[in-house]
Amino acid sequence: MNENCPLVTIIIPVYCGEKYLETLFKNLKELVYENLEFIFIDDCSKDNSLKLLEEFSREMPDCRVIANEKNMGVSYSRNEALKIANGKYLFMLDCDDIFSKEIVTECVSQAEKMCSDAVLYNVVDINPDGSLRNDRGLSYDKDIYEKTEIRKVIAKTFGISFLELYAYLTGKRGAKEDKGHTGPWRMMYKTSVIRQNHLKYCENLRIGEDTCFTNEYLGFCDKINILRKNLYFLVIHEDSTTGQYIGRYKENVDQKVKLYREKLALTKRISKKRNMDISKVWGGECILSSVQLAVLIAQDKELSLKEKVRWLKKYQSDPVVQMIWKKLPFRKLMDNFSIKTIPIIMIKLNLLSLVILSVQILNKFGFSIKE
Repeated sequence: MNENCPLVTIIIPVYCGEKYLETLFKNLKELVYENLEFIFIDDCSKDNSLKLLEEFSREMPDCRVIANEKNMGVSYSRNEALKIANGKYLFMLDCDDIFSKEIVTECVSQAEKMCSDAVLYNVVDINPDGSLRNDRGLSYDKDIYEKTEIRKVIAKTFGISFLELYAYLTGKRGAKEDKGHTGPWRMMYKTSVIRQNHLKYCENLRIGEDTCFTNEYLGFCDKINILRKNLYFLVIHEDSTTGQYIGRYKENVDQKVKLYREKLALTKRISKKRNMDISKVWGGECILSSVQLAVLIAQDKELSLKEKVRWLKKYQSDPVVQMIWKKLPFRKLMDNFSIKTIPIIMIKLNLLSLVILSVQILNKFGFSIKE
């Protein structure tokens, strides 16, 4: 292997992505890098995705296609690809997005020069027509983070802290202001870090699985490189925006509970292995999730008040959720009182019927908490 051009694996899961593949293949062919390995995982697509992937694999050297026998989900697909990846570095991209032809060259150059375990680059939100939707930038203070400083990198994407929650309630910041993208496509990974720490996606999660994987990975890095360049363009499709669980309360509640259980377990794993406490960076998100669920449930005109309370209580009664709510001081809520605080205070006092009714009233005045 050429030491100046180490092998890089690009992993791309595909499910019914036929309409995006022509652009994807063009993007991949234009990459300015010599030593690439492609791994596609077709998750039992119902369209012609698999056929197109197989045709592309015949054109390109070092290209493999995995065909799942049944639909297993993106976490399973990525885990299968991680098992067979041969690259020193790897990317995990989505088939419907766009990326710079320099993305691999730029990241490998930084990683090799700085001996970093991860290279984070700027991700820009764009519309399907290519117009700019949102350029969040990279809100990091430094270009290199090492050892316990890496906690500051994790704090940008792992959740919302209590301090950030208080600032949001008093109008000093947006709910997710200064937060970065959580997807696996926001960085280049070092394969050895994944293998040595036995990292994999949690396959029973349907929301937040990427957040957990990427931040656990960062927690096991010794050095992280921040590359302040627009290298990845996240195409925002109307049918792929968050909100797919609205109206499906059982799945919504169950997935939220699973997510926070996994975050707690992940916090303990990182603390045990790296002596890095990240427990304070995500508690506020769990609190806001309670209100978000109340908002979604309150909007359903087909559910009775009793049924709405039952679904909210199901989430609130989970031991992990209860533990986080107990850490939220009542005095702090009163010190940071605003109209946004009202539902939180009611949930804190277990007045779930009142919180549903109050959210319905607040909705009429335009109050909302976006995912």
